[in-house]
Amino acid sequence: MVELTILNIFNDEQVSNSEYSLYKIRNSVRAILIDNELNIALIHSIKGNYYTLPGGGVENETLENAVIRESLEETGCNVEVVSYLGTVFQIWKEKELFINSSCFICNVIGGKGLPKLNDLDSDFEKESEVVWFSFSEVLKVFKTPFKQENLYQKYIRETDLKFLETYFQSLSKF
Repeated sequence: MVELTILNIFNDEQVSNSEYSLYKIRNSVRAILIDNELNIALIHSIKGNYYTLPGGGVENETLENAVIRESLEETGCNVEVVSYLGTVFQIWKEKELFINSSCFICNVIGGKGLPKLNDLDSDFEKESEVVWFSFSEVLKVFKTPFKQENLYQKYIRETDLKFLETYFQSLSKF
């Protein structure tokens, strides 16, 4: 069981506690996925022209199993979970949604493969690609707003930037 560490709450629309307490909760995971050359995997949405860490929704499984499954589906890589990094909350007024997104540090086991998507994710495969960035390059991707960024993309960028900055800060402690 993971002990919850809240890194940030994104609530740009200033939704009150009493209002968002009625929203649907979506549990999700993100992976800071590191390969043998110390590169980090990002998913590039070709259609939307933005990047995100690999991850997705939790489906009647532990958070650790969800991040392993999502990493394999989206990047084609088998992974080992090294550690839990923290959790970010996103509050979406328009969709009446409270997203609980937990991030894990993961290492690639073996070689890199191709995404292993199910039939429901076929559009994802056509509209996205896995891109590997060095430690020095990956933060730059998220520090500049995406072109024509909507609130969804802003939350993705800010959430993933928070996870990456927290990870790099943890490295500097050693």
